[in-house]
Amino acid sequence: MFVFTTKLNPVKLLAAGAAFVALAAGILYAVLPHGGSDPGAAEAAETASRLKVADAEDVRTFLQSYGWETSASGKEEKVVIPSDWNATFENYNVVQKAQGFDLGRYKGKEMTRYTFEITNYPDQNETVLANVLVYRGKVAGGDVSTARADGYMHGFSLPEGASFAEPDTAADALPSSEAASESESETIPEK
Repeated sequence: MFVFTTKLNPVKLLAAGAAFVALAAGILYAVLPHGGSDPGAAEAAETASRLKVADAEDVRTFLQSYGWETSASGKEEKVVIPSDWNATFENYNVVQKAQGFDLGRYKGKEMTRYTFEITNYPDQNETVLANVLVYRGKVAGGDVSTARADGYMHGFSLPEGASFAEPDTAADALPSSEAASESESETIPEK
């Protein structure tokens, strides 16, 4: 057995306290999300991670905080974040990190994905969807994308330069007749 003893004096006590604080700060820095290119991304992700998401209505409220209006009903399905990522998923996680999330910590975990059609995306004549990933009652990531496989995708915030505007006609406000995707997922009922 090895025993180490020392006389406790104020300088050694202060040095030990400073070392402890530096270690704790380093751990917190490593664990907490950092925003990518968007300076407000970390704050938005931190707020989202504190938001309790119990159901589809909570997800719709979360999307409204970004200015999105959504369809009254959507889809809810279980998804598993892959343990081994290919380039596609690595690129998807770049989008997540840019908005303050990181799916790397959820590899192999099952989540709930909520999908709603966005009804107020500016200058759009095609179906635009919002996908929100929820893990243990908290938002873990997601995206806004077109329903087309060759369409676009971005984080929850509206890209710079775009703005919300009222549709020109009532027909523009109606959801597209295209089905986003046919899957064996549960349809979220209207409330």
